[in-house]
Amino acid sequence: MGWRGWCRRGSGWIHSKTRCYKSFHGKFDSYLTKRRGMLYQIMHKAEANDLIRKNPVRFAEKMKAQRPVKRKEAFTQEPQHIEPDGSCVYIRQAVNMVKGKPYIGPPKSAASVRDVPVPPNVQPCAVYLREQAGKFVWESPIAGQPINPSHFRDKYRNALFKVPGVRMLTPHSCRHTYVSQLQALGVDMETIQSMVGHADMEMTQHYLHVQEEVRQAAAEKFSKTFKVSRSR
Repeated sequence: MGWRGWCRRGSGWIHSKTRCYKSFHGKFDSYLTKRRGMLYQIMHKAEANDLIRKNPVRFAEKMKAQRPVKRKEAFTQEPQHIEPDGSCVYIRQAVNMVKGKPYIGPPKSAASVRDVPVPPNVQPCAVYLREQAGKFVWESPIAGQPINPSHFRDKYRNALFKVPGVRMLTPHSCRHTYVSQLQALGVDMETIQSMVGHADMEMTQHYLHVQEEVRQAAAEKFSKTFKVSRSR
């Protein structure tokens, strides 16, 4: 694709066909608001008719209001936050990026402060992270600084490129997978919520991707519990 039609806006590039040149804070915002309202109504109807479980637009608006800043917990982990035998990880702080610079502070909610047990089969990995760490488990190229989330994503992506057959996903996708796998193994939602540090159950359910095998097992369990006799 050539550069015809592209123009500089702030720190990035936009295309004139998007009509963003009218201002992201003016008519374009009004355009987005109208489209969001239309999408909300469509999803509301779908939810009312049991076509979807929840209205994703309502959930997104709730998250936007509740999350003024994005704090990353993993990037501020220090060696003492991991047990020497790798059996537990303690979440006590998080990093907030402000104008490209990391600032360390408390996690975003009281529920985010937690002790996370590490499965025995991956405890050696936790031990390795503790033993190879400097001031932080994940360090920035700048000594003594926590890693920038963008730099971590680059390292994560480069590692995935080396593994054949692995679909390219974001680091955050691992969190969704963790929640879904715990649920598939029969772990109750309250326990999962406490392990991943969600303030409410609705957030945990948003992370949940129910596997088809779990759905089939649920149907079979129902069938065995409520047997129906067939009469001719």
